[in-house]
Amino acid sequence: MLKILYRIKNFSYPYWQELRNFNFSIFNPLFWLGLFILFLILLRFWRIRKSFSFCLTLALILLGTTKLENILLSLGVDRQGFGLPLLRTGAFFIIGIIFVYYLLVRGDSER
Repeated sequence: MLKILYRIKNFSYPYWQELRNFNFSIFNPLFWLGLFILFLILLRFWRIRKSFSFCLTLALILLGTTKLENILLSLGVDRQGFGLPLLRTGAFFIIGIIFVYYLLVRGDSER
């Protein structure tokens, strides 16, 4: 049993490091697993269509932010400079606005 846990840890460690560095990729299975778990949690409160569209919107924003960061880095923007933290803050602000929209405005929260 410990060997299995050790192999899972070794397999998932690089993917976990990518997520810790806010580097979201369509090839990262932990990213999709986290979104699926969020989807299952939201199903307890929202309808399936609302939960799915929220998770899909969240995934597109995070993937788009990573793509935009990579473009800015290729243009020579410093990773520790003013641009990338502002981009991440803006992305999380947009996610917060979308969450409030889905929570309060978009449809009812009952099943």
